[in-house]
Amino acid sequence: MSMADPHLGAAFRRRSGITADPSEDELARDWSLSPADLREIDHCRGADHKRRYALQLCMVRNHGRFLDDYRQAPLRIVNHLSRQLGLQPVLFLGPPGREPTEREQAQRIRRYLGLASFDQDAAARLREWLRQGAAEGRSTGELLAHAADKMRDWRIVLPAPATLERTVNSVIAETTAALFDVVAARLPVGLRQSIDLLLEVPRGDARSSLFRLKDYPRSPSARVIKGDIIRFRLIENLLAGGTGIEALDPRIVRQLGELGRRYDAGDLRRFAPGKRYTLVACHLVEARKILLDHIVEMNDLFLTGMARRARNAVEKQRKRLRRQARDGMRRVLGAVDALIDADGDQTITVFREEIDAPRLAQAALDCRAYERLEQRGELDAMLLRYSTLRQYLPSFFALPFQAAAGSEPLLQAIEVVRALDAGTRTMLSAEDPCGFVPADWRPHLAESGKLDRRIWEVGPGTRSVDFRPDFRT
Repeated sequence: MSMADPHLGAAFRRRSGITADPSEDELARDWSLSPADLREIDHCRGADHKRRYALQLCMVRNHGRFLDDYRQAPLRIVNHLSRQLGLQPVLFLGPPGREPTEREQAQRIRRYLGLASFDQDAAARLREWLRQGAAEGRSTGELLAHAADKMRDWRIVLPAPATLERTVNSVIAETTAALFDVVAARLPVGLRQSIDLLLEVPRGDARSSLFRLKDYPRSPSARVIKGDIIRFRLIENLLAGGTGIEALDPRIVRQLGELGRRYDAGDLRRFAPGKRYTLVACHLVEARKILLDHIVEMNDLFLTGMARRARNAVEKQRKRLRRQARDGMRRVLGAVDALIDADGDQTITVFREEIDAPRLAQAALDCRAYERLEQRGELDAMLLRYSTLRQYLPSFFALPFQAAAGSEPLLQAIEVVRALDAGTRTMLSAEDPCGFVPADWRPHLAESGKLDRRIWEVGPGTRSVDFRPDFRT
C-alpha cells in the first residue's frame, strides 16, 4: 500500500497525536523500542508484520489507541522503527495482514502493555462517567478532552477519535434531554405561561418580546440606559415568582442560558415544551445578570462621556473668556489708575464718563466669569447636563447593587437617594455620605446651610466605582 496522502492524513494525525514530520527528539522519545519490545516483536513473522506490530505498540503506549489506518503513518517513523528492528528502509508500508492476524496482534499488544480493550463494559463505564460530568455542567469540549485521560487512568485502550466523539455527543444529548424535562417540571406554571407569551410575535410586528429582551444596544445614552432598565425590570417581574432551578449547578444554567440565547423565537416554538421552557428560563436568569452588568457599564461610559464633553466645553469657554478677561483686567486696572490720578474736585459723573463705566462694568463681569470658570467650570458644565442624567438616575439607583470593599458609603448614599426619590426624605443632611464628591467640588456642595443634591448625585460619576449585581435568589 502506498504512503499516506499528506492532505488526507493531516486532520487525522492532529486528532490521533501523530506528528506528520517528527523531529529526532520526538522519534527518540515516542518511537524507540526497548530490548523487551524487540523480543516481543520478534515473535512476529515477516518484516512488514514486525513493522506494523512495532508501530501499533508505540502508538498504543504513547497515544492510548491503535492506528486504524496504516496509510496515516509517516514514513519517517516507519523507517525509524525499521532501523531498530534491523530491517531495510521502505518506500511504503505493506498492507495489513488478515483480519484475524490483526486482532491477534492487537490482543498481544494489550496483554503486553497490561491494557484492557474498549469493550461493552468499558463503554458503559465511560458513558456513566460522561453522564456525571454532563450533570455537573461540563462542556462537550471539556468532557472530550478529559475522557481520554480518564480511560488512560482505567488502563483501557482508547477507541478511534470518531468513536469517542460520537460517544461523548450521544451521552450529552441524552443527559441534556433528560435535564430539560427535569428543569421544566420545576418551573412555576406562571413562568411557563409567560415564556409562551414571550415567544409570540404580535400581529403587525416582526419581532417577539423575547427578541427585544435580548437586544443590548451599545450606545451609551440616557435613552438607551433607560430602555435597558425597563428590560431589566421586565425580566425581574417574569422571575419574581421564582424559577424552581435555584439549586441547579450555575454552570449548567449558564450553558443552557447561552444556548437559549442563540435560538430565535421560531426555533424555540418548534422545540418540545421541556426544552423550550428550560432554555428560555435559563436565558432569562442569565440575562438578568448580564443586563445588570451591561447597565452599569453603559452608565459608566455615559458619565465618562458626559465628563469629557463637559471638559471640552469648559476648554472652549476658557479660550474665549481668557481673552475677554485679559482685556477686562486692563480696563479695570486702568480705572484704578484713573481713580488714583483723579482731581479731587472732579465730579463722579465726569469720572464715570472718563472711565466709560458701562464698559468697565462689563469688564468686571468678564473677570468674574473667568474666575468662576477656573473655580468650578467643570462642575457647572456637568450640572447643565443634570436634567439629562435624571432621565434614568431614579430607576438606576433603584437597581439591586452591592459595592466592592471600601465603597460601602456609596451603598449608604444610594439608600439616601432612594428615600429622596420616594419622598420619604425631603433633603440631604450633613451626616449623609459625601466622600465620593470630588475634593475640588466639596467647597460648593453646601450653600445656605443646605447640600446641593445635584452636586451630590453627579459626584460619583466623575470617579471609577466598582458596582456589582446583587442577586440573592
